Amino acid sequence: KKKGLKASLGTFALLHDFDQSTSWEKWLERASMDVAIKSNSLVIPDPNVRVEAVKNNQGIALNDALVSAELTAKKLIPISSVCLEEFGYFLIHSPSKLKSEAFEVFRSWILREAATYRADDQ
Repeated sequence: KKKGLKASLGTFALLHDFDQSTSWEKWLERASMDVAIKSNSLVIPDPNVRVEAVKNNQGIALNDALVSAELTAKKLIPISSVCLEEFGYFLIHSPSKLKSEAFEVFRSWILREAATYRADDQ
């Protein structure tokens, strides 16, 4: 017998990236699902290890575009189209790096890549 998404979510370990992460609570709210988060949820800080845990049926995780190859290859399957746009990556650096030409080249490149990805995703 098939279960719906809401019923299934309560049976899986929800994988988190750090202890006080609120990402699952925010996702459940955005998805309009009133589901209690299981106490046996796992914290797996490394995103690569978290993806492997999902592949090995150890739980489900919120992921970003870094798993697009796994999605294309059907190694992972999205469970919903609900997204958390406010979560992502941040480029953090010391103020002294702003004077570095190498850093500026990298910064410009990574920002162009991010903008290209966002444009492709629209």
